[in-house]
Amino acid sequence: GKSTTVRVSPTPASSLNDGSDEDRKSPAEDLPERQRNLRIAKELGRHVWPPLPGGSNAEERENVTSMRRRVTASIGLMLAGKGVTIATPYLFKGLVDSLPMYSNRESLDVTAQVPSYLPDGLVETLS
Repeated sequence: GKSTTVRVSPTPASSLNDGSDEDRKSPAEDLPERQRNLRIAKELGRHVWPPLPGGSNAEERENVTSMRRRVTASIGLMLAGKGVTIATPYLFKGLVDSLPMYSNRESLDVTAQVPSYLPDGLVETLS
């Protein structure tokens, strides 16, 4: 068979990748963290909040408007859920704080709270 000769030119040492993170950084990683986060949010926002079509297609325009309403409602419901999650412990604290407090055991009569259909022996063990 035929043999093929391949010539490889030597690679300059400056272009070799030594595996460090410096060589693998993308241009976006050179930005400060705040700008990088804003860029990510804008990119995601383009997919969540569609632009209105420029043409006169009324059906497509209505579809985009409907999607925008659903996105707005979803964000509103998500924020309401977060509010409920934050408010619940405070609600329970208010309910517990509003319960009457007994300063001593004599003011709490356990036998008065026991239903009459329970046997007397059980009532005596509860008190």
